[in-house]
Amino acid sequence: MAAPSRDGELRRTFRPFPPRPTAGEAFAETWWGNAWVTALEEGALDAARLARGRAYAEKGHVDAITVTPGLVLAYVHGSRPRPYRVQLRLRTLDDGEWDRFLDAAAEQPGHIAALLDKEMPQALAGPGPDPEVEAEASPEAGPGPGREVEARPEAGPDPEAGPGPWLGHGPGPGLGHGPGPGLGPGPGASAPSSPRAPRGVRLLPGSGELDPRCSCPDFGHPCKHAAALCYQTARLLDEDPFVLLLLRGRGERELLDALSRRNAARAARAAQEQEPAPLPGVRARDALAPRTLPPLPAPLPPPPHPEQPPVYPGAPGGPDPFALDQLATDAAARAHALLTTGRDPVAELTLWQDAVRLAAARPGSGLTATTRALYSSLAAATGRTPADLARAVAAWRQGGLEGLAVLEEPWDPPAGRFDRARPLLLAADLPAFRPWRNHLTHPRGHVQLRLGRDGLWYAYESEPGHDDWWPRGIPDLDPVGALTGLGATDD
Repeated sequence: MAAPSRDGELRRTFRPFPPRPTAGEAFAETWWGNAWVTALEEGALDAARLARGRAYAEKGHVDAITVTPGLVLAYVHGSRPRPYRVQLRLRTLDDGEWDRFLDAAAEQPGHIAALLDKEMPQALAGPGPDPEVEAEASPEAGPGPGREVEARPEAGPDPEAGPGPWLGHGPGPGLGHGPGPGLGPGPGASAPSSPRAPRGVRLLPGSGELDPRCSCPDFGHPCKHAAALCYQTARLLDEDPFVLLLLRGRGERELLDALSRRNAARAARAAQEQEPAPLPGVRARDALAPRTLPPLPAPLPPPPHPEQPPVYPGAPGGPDPFALDQLATDAAARAHALLTTGRDPVAELTLWQDAVRLAAARPGSGLTATTRALYSSLAAATGRTPADLARAVAAWRQGGLEGLAVLEEPWDPPAGRFDRARPLLLAADLPAFRPWRNHLTHPRGHVQLRLGRDGLWYAYESEPGHDDWWPRGIPDLDPVGALTGLGATDD
C-alpha cells in the first residue's frame, strides 16, 4: 500500500488497495485486523452479503479511503457505473477514556515500543464488552462536527433508491440508512472473545458500535458495499494501528506526544519516590584522632644517563626525522639534568643562546643542505643571519656558553694574567701582539688571542686584513698553548 496523504493531523486518505484474492484464508494479517473482521462477521445478519462484500474487497472495488475521527469514508464500485458512497461511523473516546488508555500504555515500556513499531499490544486494544460503554454508545451518533471529509464530489441519487432522508432511503432496520440499530450482533450472536483493554477502555468496535451507511438501495445488514469497506479497513489496520486510534478520535503525533509527557512524568516521580542512598560518613572521634603516618619510601635512584629516543620515520611533507631526534634527545638530557641536579642547565639562556646551543648540538660539520635549512630557520627566529649563527656555533663548540661570550662580549681584564701573556709570547719567538681590551692580535692580522672571564685563552683566525675572526683550536690557560696548531709563527 502506498503511503497515505495527510491533510492535517486528523485526516488521512489512503490509496485504493490492489486486487488481492485470499483463497479462503484469513482476510487480515494481524490479530487486531482479524479482530476487526470478527466484529464485522459476528454482527452481520446475512452471510451471503458478507461473502459478496469480501469478494468486492478482494477484487479492488473500494476506492481511496479517508479516515477522520469517528468516520471511515470511501466510494465502492458495484454493478452500476456510478460508485456508491459508503460511511463507517464509530464512537470516539472521551477525554477520560483517553486518559485511562494513555496511563495504561505508559505503564509498560513495551507498549510504547510496540506502538512505535506499528504494532498494537493486545492488552491495549481488546474489544471485550463494557456495559458502561454500551450504555453510552448510540447507533444514531454521527462522527461529530468537522469529522467527515469528502474524498470526492457527492454522488448523485442512485436510480435504485426510493425517496427517503438518506439518499432516498427511509427509516428502517437496514444498513444504517437513517436512524437504525447500526452494525451490531444479530440475534443469538455471541460477543467477541478478544481480550479487552485495561481499565474498561475499548479500541476495537464492540456490539452495535459500527454504524455503516451506504447510498445503494440494498437494506441488507450490512450491504455488500459496506462489508467491502469494512474488509479493506482491516487491511488499513494491518498496515498502521494508528488508523484505529485516529478513528477513535486522536492523531498519531498527538498520542505520541502525550505518551512522551506521561513517560517523562512517570520517570520523574519514580526518581523522587526512590529513597536516596545514605551518605558515607566518618565519626568525629575517628576523624579527629591523632594519626602517625608511616615514612615515605625512599625515592628511586635516577637513571645513570638519559635514554635514547625512538627512531622517527620520515614522511613526505613531514618534519625532518633527524631534527625530531635531536629535539627529543635534548629534551631527555635536560629532564635528566633536572632530575639529578634539581635545575635546568639551559633555563637561564636567552633565545639566541639557546638557538646557538641547539645548532651546535647537531652532529656533523660544514653547511650542508640540511644544516643550511636549520640555520636559516633558527636565524630568522632570532633576528640574526645564518653567517652569524655559524660563527656563534663555532664559538659554542670551542668553549660553550663562555666561548660564545668571548666571541660577542669584549671586556677589560684586570692587570696580571693579560699583562703576562705578551712576554710569554715573545719568549716563544712570536712577534709582539697588539693589545686591545681582552684581545691580543698578531701583527699580520691573521691570528688573535682572546682572554675569557674564565681565565682561558681562546684562539681566533682571519684572512689577513679582513678582520673576519673565527674561533679555532682549544682554549688553554697558556697563551702559547692556545696557539698550538695555528699559523702564528709564520712570518
